[in-house]
Amino acid sequence: MALLTANGEGVTDGMLSLVSAGRSVAELYLGSFVEESRIQVGQPVELSWQDGTTDQMFCTRAGPDQGRWRILLLGGKGGLSSSVRPKFYAGIAASSVVSDLISEVGESPGTISVPGAVQQYVRQAGPGYEALETFLTLFPDLSWRIGRDGLTNIGPLAWPDDTRSIEIVSQSPGESILTLRNLPGLDAGVTLPGFGKVDRVVHMVGTTLRTEVYIK
Repeated sequence: MALLTANGEGVTDGMLSLVSAGRSVAELYLGSFVEESRIQVGQPVELSWQDGTTDQMFCTRAGPDQGRWRILLLGGKGGLSSSVRPKFYAGIAASSVVSDLISEVGESPGTISVPGAVQQYVRQAGPGYEALETFLTLFPDLSWRIGRDGLTNIGPLAWPDDTRSIEIVSQSPGESILTLRNLPGLDAGVTLPGFGKVDRVVHMVGTTLRTEVYIK
């Protein structure tokens, strides 16, 4: 069984970058011959790891690269890359503004925790993720993130402890970057006791299997 599959197709090498805020990104090469791959731009893609971990993503680029099929994926359904029209809001719960945006672009909401209300707000036209980030400048303690389950979450970062056993291969002098033996289940947005808050995790697949952890 392959360490990682994308919609059932084996992945030969590539990387998945998980972040504490924003969207995950994956750039992968498949073992399928170019004419055999079923993954095309616009399709949902489920990454399945051998340990049972999954990532719900969306294909934004696909094509041949030196005889192999190369794909670029974003977390979620890709809706936040689509454009939204200007929209005026008045006397509405702040959470309703972001829920409306998520629904409009076709993403699926997870936990939405935005307090208070807005008396007047004009959403500018542009990519959905820019509209979301602009609105959240009104709430500097909040951030948005599409989780590995594909759901869009908005609220304060909790940084829960992840107490699983890790095997460190190397560590940067400043201790801000850890290289671990491959650990697909490790996510960003958690705290590794003794090290700190995990801002980004990069899972590498290929001749060298490893997980790189970037401490905030």
